[in-house]
Amino acid sequence: MPTEQIGPDQAVTKEQFHSILRKWLTETDDTLVGPTTVRGRTPWIHVRDGSRLFFLNADTGRVAVMGYLELVDLHGEDLDWEIVPSQSGRLTAVAYGPERVRHTPFYLYFHSN
Repeated sequence: MPTEQIGPDQAVTKEQFHSILRKWLTETDDTLVGPTTVRGRTPWIHVRDGSRLFFLNADTGRVAVMGYLELVDLHGEDLDWEIVPSQSGRLTAVAYGPERVRHTPFYLYFHSN
């Protein structure tokens, strides 16, 4: 079963986000965090980090989530998220941790609006 969709008005904290992802990994065999019936780039889980709002797309896969959570395990629940240019040059992509690692199959983006 995919994760529940969480809109911007109900945005979760990083710790809640990590808990949601861990629960999804352990309790399902789904390949994507969102349902396959929605467009892949659909914002699925919104996360608030201070005054900044981020979203994880529905087409984020299981392997990508595992890789991201490995970074969390390595650097802690308050893993630093740095907003960096996307492939199109917009400041919407996210790099993680002290080394500013881009984990490109993990489709988390800064909500720039």
